[in-house]
Amino acid sequence: MKAAKTHIIVHSFALLHVLTAISCRLVGIPDEYLLTLLTITMVVLICGQRDMRMEISSSAIVFGNLAAYLLGLAIANAISLLELPELLTFPLSTLITTEALGWLIYGLTFLFEKSSTEISRRQVIWLALTCGVVYLVRVILCIFHDRGLFGRIGNSEGVFYFLFSFCAMTILVAATLIGYAASQRRRTRKEKEKRHLAQFRYMRLNQQVNPHFLFNSLNVLDCLVLDGENEKASTYIHKLSSLYRYMLSNEDEVIVKLREEMEYVNQYMDLMKVRFPEGLEIETSLPEEMMGAGIVPCSVQLLIENATKHNAINKANPLVIRIAAKDSGHIVVSNNLCPKLTPVNSTGKGLKYIRQQFKDISGQDIEVSKTETDYSVTLPLL
Repeated sequence: MKAAKTHIIVHSFALLHVLTAISCRLVGIPDEYLLTLLTITMVVLICGQRDMRMEISSSAIVFGNLAAYLLGLAIANAISLLELPELLTFPLSTLITTEALGWLIYGLTFLFEKSSTEISRRQVIWLALTCGVVYLVRVILCIFHDRGLFGRIGNSEGVFYFLFSFCAMTILVAATLIGYAASQRRRTRKEKEKRHLAQFRYMRLNQQVNPHFLFNSLNVLDCLVLDGENEKASTYIHKLSSLYRYMLSNEDEVIVKLREEMEYVNQYMDLMKVRFPEGLEIETSLPEEMMGAGIVPCSVQLLIENATKHNAINKANPLVIRIAAKDSGHIVVSNNLCPKLTPVNSTGKGLKYIRQQFKDISGQDIEVSKTETDYSVTLPLL
């Protein structure tokens, strides 16, 4: 089916080339500009029908115009040996050249991988830009050729015309591919950032519905109710609801104020202290001027949760979590190491997602340090 469509495209444009060439000759106007437009259009249609990627289509447009000149020159010289009338020679060479070029482009498309994505607006813009620049270069070269510029440079006007055309088209291909590659890198980076953000949000969603956290929280609440400590139970419920309110209200936020994050951390630690009244301590040392800076939401709380997950909490050897300013642009979350008798398996995803978020948002990385006695993570402020 697609071969049939290509057959129609090539033959139709070959006929259009012939009609254009004859009409321009009869009227007495140059045909280069119209033939160039027809050649560009034919190459675009063939590449589009073959679902070629944008960079391949752009290169084909440039290559097609250069190949059209070389093929046309060679075929015209060969037909001239037959000593046919000029009005017949040129249209015939144009017909054969267009047919040869169309099937050459079609054959070359089998050497390249097809596009697996839908055509985007960015790709259309790049393709249109390539067509416009190719046409402009072709017009400029034709003007120089008509004014005899290449003849003044050397004895063989055709050789210099070809060399100039080849250099111009090569530069154009390189510029097109470099520009498109840069555009694709930016697009890939944005897509990667979106994917990382989606992963981080998924992790936070898992945290919100974490059955272990909910189970432990309900157990604590049940104990408070059974012990008749209704006031503490009420306070616990309000703080638990505040935690979920914070997570839900900021699930679409990329950055939150450090002050908001620390309020969330303090509420989380209050709940943890109800569960572990002894053996868990937190020390905070952050200047007020840092509170207006930005930070990835839940990042500090996740580090605290990791500390309580991987360390034993007991009165004899308290787990001390410290949150302090390293400098004006960084904070450090650290804790002493209190290994559990049965180590907890860790996938490291939480720390990985936090690192990805800081890199995507600011280009800055987090710093992880571990000694025999301490573990610390340095987070940049945004």
